[in-house]
Amino acid sequence: MFGDYSLDISRSTDDPVSVEPSDGGGHCDCEKCRNLLRNGPYGFTDQDSSVSDRVFHFANMAAKKIGDNHSVSLYAYNEHLAVPTIPLEKNMLVIVAPYSFNETGLSPEQLLQDWSVKAANNPHGPPSLGDYDYGCLSDWYWETPAGSCSWENLLEKNSYLTCSSATA
Repeated sequence: MFGDYSLDISRSTDDPVSVEPSDGGGHCDCEKCRNLLRNGPYGFTDQDSSVSDRVFHFANMAAKKIGDNHSVSLYAYNEHLAVPTIPLEKNMLVIVAPYSFNETGLSPEQLLQDWSVKAANNPHGPPSLGDYDYGCLSDWYWETPAGSCSWENLLEKNSYLTCSSATA
């Protein structure tokens, strides 16, 4: 059903079709969902699937449905930030958001490296990857400067940013 919906959307735009799940977690953890790796189309292990496996399986189904001329997009974020064990379709844009809501136990740098390795070794070809950084969300710091929220720290962490007046 969602694959058909994604296909309809892809016909009306050149933009990737978002398949991001609702924010905040609460993903199903029933036995059938946990058995995705054992009994699903991947069937290559005897371990429970992770939330990332289940979310990216859903994205794979939509990506297959819309075909190679369009792409789907989603974040690697929150409960589905960890790199999934399953192969990914190559017509996928994965935006990795490792700087906040990271409960993986891995550093942002390690997660970005792991996602790069996943893309490079993906059997269907590499999906596109992006890096999402929250920057300074003033609401998180009660409208006051925070040590991790200086221009210097942002520029150091995000070398692609340029600023002619990088002062705090």
